[in-house]
Amino acid sequence: DPFSDKKIFPLTEFPFSYDRRHRVNFIFDLDWKADEGPAIGGIKFLQNTHVNFTGFYQTGLPYTRQDIKGTQISETNAARFPSSWQIDMRLQRTIALKDIYEGFGNTQLVLFADVINLTNRTEAVSVYARTGDPNNDGVSLYRQVGEFVSTSWYSKADSKNPASIAAEQFDRAGNRYYNANADRNRDGVVTQTEQYQSYLDYVNDAFARRGNFQFPRQVFFGAQLRF
Repeated sequence: DPFSDKKIFPLTEFPFSYDRRHRVNFIFDLDWKADEGPAIGGIKFLQNTHVNFTGFYQTGLPYTRQDIKGTQISETNAARFPSSWQIDMRLQRTIALKDIYEGFGNTQLVLFADVINLTNRTEAVSVYARTGDPNNDGVSLYRQVGEFVSTSWYSKADSKNPASIAAEQFDRAGNRYYNANADRNRDGVVTQTEQYQSYLDYVNDAFARRGNFQFPRQVFFGAQLRF
């Protein structure tokens, strides 16, 4: 209860955070043995080839909406993340090495390629609770310069500048707060504005990782020897 700060039973039922209502998986295989498959000019180019498709469709998990201050503004887990689907593929070709040299016996060389996210879908699979937007958490992009400490951080001590050796220049371990990556003009001083700009760089880099989206297509190649 927000007024008494005491735990009470919810007024309505709500799903748990792992409550995914629907998920459908599928597997589709194409397999050609020796001397099988279509032929061109008498060559059966798909013999000893295996193609496997796996995929899924799933509805989104529940989450609770919040306002910009992080206060709950909806029933618990009343909203849901977007639904998503994906198809993966494996292409595999088996080569009997005895066809190349009789001395290899039953040894086989298996060449394969795994394609994760075959259709290269990069849709949102999650959103921020404050905004319902996968690209904007409603907080990080709205901080102002004045929210950062006004103290400038110096790279090294200067006897002519008492501020460079003040206690505010160091953390509890005695290390300087100065960070060369934040020193945009390379003058040995990180100002309040530079702190702010470096923070924006950090936020943009974090959002650029697209953690709320499906990973783009990935392709892996490999080989196996079977004796």
